[in-house]
This record gives sequence, C-alpha cells and structure tokens, in this order.
Amino acid sequence: MALETVFCFKEQRTVAPDNTVQLGEHRRQLLPGPTRRSWVRAVVEVQERLDGSLAVDHQGTLIATTAAPLEAPTLRARAGRLTNTPAAPQPPAPAARARTAPATPAPSTPRPPAADHPWRGGGRRQPEGTDSLNTQPQPRS
Repeated sequence: MALETVFCFKEQRTVAPDNTVQLGEHRRQLLPGPTRRSWVRAVVEVQERLDGSLAVDHQGTLIATTAAPLEAPTLRARAGRLTNTPAAPQPPAPAARARTAPATPAPSTPRPPAADHPWRGGGRRQPEGTDSLNTQPQPRS
C-alpha cells in the first residue's frame, strides 16, 4: 500500500452530471476509464494528498482526471433535427423592434353565426314520416 494513499484527507463525493467532482475550491474532470465511459452519479473518494495534489479513487482504482473550469457547461440535446447548416439569425433585441399594433384585434367573445348558417334554428325540417337517411316518405302500414 502506498503511503500517499494512507496519509491524506479523504472525502466521499458523487460525480456531477458533467463528470466533475469538487473538493473545496478544486474541481476535477473525470476522464473515461477502461471499464466506464462516464462516471456520472458514481460515488468516489477524493483524496487530498499532503503535497496538495488531488486523486480520485473508485472502488480501489485511481481515476484519471484533469483540471476542470470553475463552471463546466452542461450539454443538452436540442429539440428538432441536427443539420450542418449555420444557425438562423437571431431576431433583434426587444428595444430595437418597432412598436406596431396588431392588424386586427382578436374578438373577445365569439360571434353569432350568420342568418343563413345551418346552425341557426330556422333550418328546414324533415317531413313527417321520413327517415333521416332516406328522404322518401315511408308507406304507412
């Protein structure tokens, strides 16, 4: 057993969604290992050695790390299809847009149907003795 792993400060940490762990002001990016591509949500042991260096251990195996920025960006999938076309130009800022009134305001209440609309009550009725599917009068029995 190496003395630097015995004489060090050890802290348990859960790996963040951006594959980083933080101990105080230090932030380390965990690199893919031979058995895992991602360490997200893994519980690891961060060792602060007496010489000031940091080491990250997972179940007895040291994980390769690099220095990470203070705020590593989290990548998220975009909605829609990915293409190789350049991004569409952004619309102007709200202050730069001209203030115009809408062409026609939306009605606040629904309008009644026109006088000749079929939903109006004055539609023609079926003659008595006719079936709704057959317009011919039915013989009475």
